[in-house]
Amino acid sequence: EFKRFFMANPGNGFGKKTLGLVFKFLFNNHQLHTLWLNLHLNDKRVKYFLEQQGFVEDGLLRDWIKTDMIYESVYRLSIIKPD
Repeated sequence: EFKRFFMANPGNGFGKKTLGLVFKFLFNNHQLHTLWLNLHLNDKRVKYFLEQQGFVEDGLLRDWIKTDMIYESVYRLSIIKPD
């Protein structure tokens, strides 16, 4: 389980390459069919990036996580193993 994934210097292509290698490893070595994640609503840049990599928004999970005494909603995104 990944909790967080950060790139120190966004915008130079390392995230795209790294994510591609992670997907290849997970799909090929662990027989995964679908990979999903939750994303905070305010992470618009990350959402755009993930959609460019093939993730699709599956829906909105309302009041899914509790932080600082409030509930926050998150996007659910997923990607299916390419053929």
